[in-house]
Amino acid sequence: MQYAPHRSVYVVSDTAAVPTETLTTAVFAGGAELFGVLGVEDVAVGPAGTVILTVSHLHGSGGLGARTIPLRALRAHIAAHLSGAGHPRAGVEVAKLGTTATSGPFRELIEHWVDHLNDASTVTAVSRSFATYMTDLIANDAIQTLFQPIVETATGRVVGYEALSRGLPGAPLQSAAQLLDAGRQGGMEAEVMVAMAQLARRRAVHLLSPPDALLFINMGPAALWRPLHALDAAGSEADVWPVEQTVVEVTEHAPVTDAGAFLADRDSARAQGVRFALDDAGAGYAGLTTLALLAPDFIKIDMGIVRGCDRDPLKCSIIDALLYLAEHAGATVIAEGVETQSELAALRGLGVSQVQGFLIAEPTETPERITATSVPRALSGRPLRIPAAVATQPRLLQPLPQR
Repeated sequence: MQYAPHRSVYVVSDTAAVPTETLTTAVFAGGAELFGVLGVEDVAVGPAGTVILTVSHLHGSGGLGARTIPLRALRAHIAAHLSGAGHPRAGVEVAKLGTTATSGPFRELIEHWVDHLNDASTVTAVSRSFATYMTDLIANDAIQTLFQPIVETATGRVVGYEALSRGLPGAPLQSAAQLLDAGRQGGMEAEVMVAMAQLARRRAVHLLSPPDALLFINMGPAALWRPLHALDAAGSEADVWPVEQTVVEVTEHAPVTDAGAFLADRDSARAQGVRFALDDAGAGYAGLTTLALLAPDFIKIDMGIVRGCDRDPLKCSIIDALLYLAEHAGATVIAEGVETQSELAALRGLGVSQVQGFLIAEPTETPERITATSVPRALSGRPLRIPAAVATQPRLLQPLPQR
């Protein structure tokens, strides 16, 4: 089946005098739900208080595309968002270029817009659309925070929780990656990371136990320390998770572009008690460089290496090498994404002291209160042993020779 790119243009108006900014946000959200976030090519204010929605998609015979979506469906989605924003009586009208409904004034309003679409205007419009959407999410705290425990393999003691940000259920953007990508396209990636960290620290103080646990929050080099400064200036220490019990995770996937600024932020944070973790170790392209600059307190092994490590000697060798580096860097290793008892056994046998993953507990908004002496079911009972096939593998690295 042959598919070809197709662009559809809609004009949206409202008879209830809804503020244009509110209508624009509702049009973007409704369009993203129907066409996908990446299908929304442009959202812009048109003449006479209208909003112009441009979507692109693949269209072919027998295929489902924007042409198959009734106008009433788009109208219903936009109206639902307006109702949620406090405008339940909004009178949404939607017309589409190229249909019999798009005639007279509507055609005059949007024909010039279609004629002048080009790559530059599309990029600018997409950026504006994402910025509008993410600004609205942040202003309304419409980002979900889930918490997943990190435990000691030997005792099951909870040593900390990782805060994981998600879109609200049913929202067009769900994963943290999608939220950050939307922020990046809207020119506000750092602001999105700041908002996630702020929400996590505010929510954690009312939800987590034990009181000496650490809170791990994900950040990138561009916003390494600002979120903690911004939040401490906005609220009292009693309202947020303590700085000295906060661990900032810096992913390998984001390169450090300004080493001087990065080191200054790192030292400023450390002076106030913040600790650091290198996240996704073994999966990124800048791992050793970031490791050397960050000098982390924790190294978190990427779940892609943890998965199936009980059956893969090469993965065990990589974990062994990370343990070696961590030992010489004075860091603690945490294995992410542990899902099976066999993986846990292999990690224990290699000497990994802390783990997190679905085997221990799934991420949740309201984690069960776990005392320092509690032992998750996955870690209880007779100690597990590393499988023989893994135990017989030689260490990849030997101790450094004495000079």
